[in-house]
Amino acid sequence: MALSRGCLSGLARRDWWLDAGSRCLTVSAVSLHKTRWMPTAPSKVYRVPKRPEIPQEDRVELKNLYNSYRTAMKSLNGYLRADWQRRQSSRAQPGHVLSPEEEEAEHRQLMEFNRAENARMAAERQARLSAQAEAIRRKVERLQQDAVEQQQRDHESAVSLIRTQEEISRLYIPREKLEEAIENAINNETDYNYAIDREGRRCEGRLTRPS
Repeated sequence: MALSRGCLSGLARRDWWLDAGSRCLTVSAVSLHKTRWMPTAPSKVYRVPKRPEIPQEDRVELKNLYNSYRTAMKSLNGYLRADWQRRQSSRAQPGHVLSPEEEEAEHRQLMEFNRAENARMAAERQARLSAQAEAIRRKVERLQQDAVEQQQRDHESAVSLIRTQEEISRLYIPREKLEEAIENAINNETDYNYAIDREGRRCEGRLTRPS
């Protein structure tokens, strides 16, 4: 059986070693991928991929975005090119050599600009940190207030539940009076059934006859 070049390259990438403890051959295989020099598969030679269908609204929006991006980049490139040409022309002028005093003055100007920029950024950073700290403080205060209110509501709910249970517990029959309560219920049977006659009169009990 003949092996293709890709299979041979895949076999070449396999790691073979002999485990001395188990006396068996261990094979570590890697996933086989198609190499660059392999041609297109016969089943995919004449396959034409389907072009994605883009709606007309999306196509117009993409075109507008591309035009805006191209215009902005063209403007930026033009500005950078003009600035570079201006610098090159100023440097190429004969006799345009900065003296030590001019270099020192330019250096001082740049250092002053750097200090001013650092001070501005420090002020903005301090303001941002102060705003963040104030927002965190307000959030903590709000959370604490919510926790206190929730604790108060839980306390009121617990007190209401306890009072309700106390009111219900008054109807409980004590153990020492249980026999008496049973005898009283047997001797005095209560019938909660009733009927209503045609005149709307109410007759209590199942065995009660209307008078």
